[in-house]
Amino acid sequence: MRRLLSYRSTQDRQRYRQHCQQHLDVLELLEQERNDEAAEALRAHLTSTLKNLTKISNLLKP
Repeated sequence: MRRLLSYRSTQDRQRYRQHCQQHLDVLELLEQERNDEAAEALRAHLTSTLKNLTKISNLLKP
């Protein structure tokens, strides 16, 4: 379901590069055992994702 919503919201493809970089940043922090920073980075990423979902909420309606 998440992937389908993602495909439907591809109007702003530039953000995908940013999201991938955020994922890599979190993984790098975890690799360095900087868990608190990784948790905060992931929290910021998910908060941003939730905000973006509100922007496409009209696509979620049947």
